[in-house]
Formats: sequence, structure tokens, C-alpha cells
Amino acid sequence: MVNVSVDVQYSPEIIMFDNVTYVIEGKEFIIVCKVSGNPTPDVKWKYNGNQVSQNETLQYGDIRRHQSGEYTCEANNTFWNNEIAMEDEAFYLNVQYPPTIDVTQLLIRKEYESVTFTCDAIDANPMNTMFTWLSIDGKMTPGAKLNLYNVTRDRTGEYECIGNNTYHNGEQGTGSNTTYFDVQYGPEVVIQESNIKIKEGAGMTLTCEVDSNPPVDSHSWTNNGLTISSNLSYSVEMVNRNDTGVYNCTAKTTFYNEDVDTGYDTTYVVVEYLPNVGIVGPSAAAEEGITRVTVTCTATDGLPDPTSLALLHVNETVNQVDRIENQDGVTNNTFDLGVMQRWNNGSYYCEANSKFVDKSVESAISTKIPIIVHYKPSISGQDNETMDVTIGSPASLICRADAYPDANVTWKKDGEKLNVEEDSSTYTIASVVEDDGGKYICIAENYLGKDQREIQLNVILSQGRTDIPLIAGISAGILLLLIVIIVLAVMIKRQKKPDKKKTEASEMSPLHFQQTPQPLEIHENPDVANNDTGDTGKKRKSNMYTDAPMSTFKTESDQNNVGGGGGSDDLDDIAVLYAQPNRKSLHQSADSGNKNHVPFDAEPGEYDPPQEPPRRYKEDNNVEGLTYADLDHAPGSGVTAPKKQPEGTTDYATVDFSRTAPQ
Repeated sequence: MVNVSVDVQYSPEIIMFDNVTYVIEGKEFIIVCKVSGNPTPDVKWKYNGNQVSQNETLQYGDIRRHQSGEYTCEANNTFWNNEIAMEDEAFYLNVQYPPTIDVTQLLIRKEYESVTFTCDAIDANPMNTMFTWLSIDGKMTPGAKLNLYNVTRDRTGEYECIGNNTYHNGEQGTGSNTTYFDVQYGPEVVIQESNIKIKEGAGMTLTCEVDSNPPVDSHSWTNNGLTISSNLSYSVEMVNRNDTGVYNCTAKTTFYNEDVDTGYDTTYVVVEYLPNVGIVGPSAAAEEGITRVTVTCTATDGLPDPTSLALLHVNETVNQVDRIENQDGVTNNTFDLGVMQRWNNGSYYCEANSKFVDKSVESAISTKIPIIVHYKPSISGQDNETMDVTIGSPASLICRADAYPDANVTWKKDGEKLNVEEDSSTYTIASVVEDDGGKYICIAENYLGKDQREIQLNVILSQGRTDIPLIAGISAGILLLLIVIIVLAVMIKRQKKPDKKKTEASEMSPLHFQQTPQPLEIHENPDVANNDTGDTGKKRKSNMYTDAPMSTFKTESDQNNVGGGGGSDDLDDIAVLYAQPNRKSLHQSADSGNKNHVPFDAEPGEYDPPQEPPRRYKEDNNVEGLTYADLDHAPGSGVTAPKKQPEGTTDYATVDFSRTAPQ
């Protein structure tokens, strides 16, 4: 039995699918062309005649609207006899997408005008678009048009039109576009300084702020109608009263339709200033005790009115200014000075005080006017005065008369008028003789009256003069001077006399100062044991110290010895401790034959004749910058160096004592 295999070949067959396929833009799209046939067909996809896939699958990861169109699936196979069989099937791919919105661009209106916004979808798939307007205040208005009436500046801003369409699957596509709406308005002008009060002489600046849309084309300042500046600010370095007035700041704006609008603001400036002060007084001289005088002060053309108006009197005689207040008025005051007296003479002026807006008080004054008071003469001094003048001596008789106008002065002696210079207030006698004695009368007179004064001149003969008190005084002075000189000489001699016993016993020269030092309190040093004196064989008391800083010391001279000379129980001179901080050396007396000043820092043999300098000790080589010396004799005398400084003291020096210092 024979088995036979039969292969039946047939043309491709494409399984049918929808003629139209929908997809939303931006999404993934996949379609498979299912084909049967024998032999197995070759499958490919074409779009608008161009091959886009070489297999049965057509795939787009992000489909776009331009990929809409007709797609064809082609399948073919080749039979055993090389015959080719072909089959194709087409469908339409509909890519859906949201609308593209078009709106009216850059709408401009003036404030309180109306405007209409329009909105349209110029492209969409599908085209079933619904519109909504979103305003700047967040309000949603449906429709392709938005109408606004009597718009105000707060409506300026961005507006959005939103379009929606519905896709095949019920989803919605959304597209939008915006437009800007500009509401224009005229200038709003504000002057920062409102109704200003300012003191004359101060600086002033006026500032103008302008709000306008569009920005202003121009601005200017005017004062009482006259243009004074084209800037936004106006400054005056020093204002004066003429700057008072109305100030306007004006701004101009041109709108989109060439209309022009103007805005302005106004302020009022008041410049405060001192008044003009005047004075009216008497036109003629006044007579003392008779004439009554009034003075009128005025203060005009001042802003504000003065707070006070006073009259001031300059009394040049006593260099004093008296102020006369009157509360009756501050712009017109009359001052009653009463019946005139001589002390009312002088210059008078008026003063007005004004208080300004800055709280300061300033004064304005008038010119000065004189008030002249005439009065009769008055002679100063004691009447019936007596003058004693030695014969041959000069004499001056003085008659001082106070009068206005000046008095005419005449002199009489024993009733007879003397021949003197006219108006002479002094009668002078160069050399008095016996006949010049007598009664003299000085008479001062002006048109208001007269005054007189009597002077009795007594002439004293020369042999009657007594000089005993003067001689006695001079003699006593001379005697006192001689006594002082003798005392000083004795003291100097005693001070220079050498102490022979002391020089022989101790060979120690007394130490002296250039100026008198002050004695210091002396203390015993318990830390220093008694030592042998060396040259006397006697035991001395403990070393002494002082708690004051010192640089030089002094030993007293012979009169302070205790007892007699050397060899007895007597000890050396009492040493008295002194402080003289400014001294830097010890001065040898004449006893040693050498008057050199021996510095503390001197070295042995440095001086001629050779002389050992005083011993010196320092605590740690520097105790407050001072040098201290042992006041006993030169080296070899048996005196020991100072021991430990006593507790509680600062600086000290050692010296042998037989007793404490004399008080």
C-alpha cells in the first residue's frame, strides 16, 4: 500500500477589522494584521503608499495628529508553480487631539469704557469645542465671547479662553490661549507735603507723586499760576515771605486713542516771618520832675502775630538794659514812663518776640531813639569841707557837678569871684601862700537852676610840722634789719665750725643738705643685733630704720653730742634720719677738706683727692629706683652692713644711734 501526501496551497486571507480606528494623540497605538495562507504569506504595512512596517504589527509609541490617515496591510505568498498570490486590507486611523484656541490679542481701553473678548478653535479633532473665559478675578464665564462694561483699572491683566472637545472614548481634550487687557487711566497726582508752615530762611522741598497708565508725558510745578519747575520735585534753599502761596503739581498723559488727560494736586505754603517793629517817642527833651513821657511800640506785617511786645531801656551810665513789659497788646503797645528823672536818660527800642512753627522763638527790634532828660546841677561831695595845706605846697579844689545840659561853674573866695577858666570844675593853686587861706564857694548853674558847695582852706606854716613818728619808724626798721643780719652771721659761723673731737675720734665728716629736710619717725630694728662700735669700745643700741623712701641723710653737728669728747663714755653724734628724694649725692663738709658732691654710684679713687664714696645698698639692686647709704664712717670703722629689712616696711637704711632723734 502506498501513502501519498497532498499539500494544498492557497492564497493569503486577511481577517477583517474595522475600517476606522480612533486613537488619542500622544498615546501608544498598536495594530496586528492577522493573515492565513499556504505557503505562509509575507506581511507588511503601508501608509500613503509608503511601507511603514515589514511584519504584521504596526506600532507607534507616541501617536501624533499628522499620523492620521489610511493604512494598508498587504500579504502575499508564492505557490509551487511560482505563481504569486496577494491580498490587502485597508483601514483609516483617526488621531484625535484637543482644540487650538485663537483669541483677540492686547485689548486696550480707557477706564470706564467697555470691551468684548472673542475666542475660537482654529483646529481640533473632533471640532465639537465648548468655550469658557477665565477672568483675572478667577471668575469663569462660558461662551466664546466675554463682555466687560465700564471697566476699571483693577480689570487690567491676563484673561484665558479655554476650549474643550470630546474624544471617541468620552474623554475630553483641552486647549487654551490668553490675552492681555490693559485699562488706561489718567494721572493721579499727590503732593506729599500738605498745607505747609515754614519759617523764613529755612529750606523747603515739595515732592509730587504721580500714578498714571500709560506713564505721564510731562509734569510741572506752578506757584500762584506761574511755572517754576518741570521736575517732580521743587526745592528752595531759603524761603522768604514772597514764597507764600498756592503750589500746583500738574501731569499730562496721552491715551491709546490720542486722547489727553491731565491731573494735578494742590498744597498751600505759609512762610512765617518776623514783624516790622516801630517806635514813637517824645520829640523834645524832657525836664526832670516836670515832663511825663510815653513811648509807643508797633509790630506790623508779621506772621504769626508776636507773642510779646516790650520796650527796652539802654542805661549807658550803668551799662544796663532794662526791659519794660506790657500785656495790653502784642501789635500796638503804649508805655507810660511817668514823670522823667535823670536816670531815664538813654536809648530806647522796642522788641517783639514771635514763636514759629518749629517751636523756636525769635526777636525783631526797632531802631533806637534817645530820650533826653534835662536836670539842674547837683554837686557831689560833702558841703563845708575843710582842707589843710602846708604853705608852699600845691592845692586843688574840686567841684564835680552833675547836670544836663552841662553846668556853668564859677568860683568865689570870701565873696569875691575868682578869675578862672570858664566852666572849670577844678580850682588849682600851684604854691599855697598864707593869703590863700579862706572860704571858697563853687557854684554850678544851668537854665534849670543851680547848686553850690563851700570849701574851707587852712594854710599850715612849715615850722609847725612834726616828723618824730616818721623818724622813729625809720630808726626802728634799721635796727631790726641789723639784728637780723647779726643773727644770721652767728648761725652761719656756728654751722661752719668743725667738730674737732668728733673728727679725731671717728674721722667722719658731717653730711649736709642744700635745703632743710624734714625729720622722719625712727624705729628700732629688732632683727639687727647690737654690734661693737670699733673706735669707742662701747656697745651701741640696735640699728634703726625708717619706713619712708630716702636717698640722702644728715648727721647733726657738735651741739647734739651726748657728753664729752672721745675716750669717755660719750658716743658719736646723734644721727637724725631725713628724706630728701631729689638728692642724688652726699656733700662732704669743710671738715674733711673736700667739698665735692660724692655720687652714690662713684667708684673708689674716682675723685681727686681720693675719697671713698658713701656705702650704698639696694634691695634686689633696685628698690623703687633709690640708693641708700650707711651713714657711719668710711670703710674700716667697724660698722656692719644692714641686715634683713623689717617686715611691714618698704625702704630702709641702717645707722648707729645712741638715742632716738630729738623731737
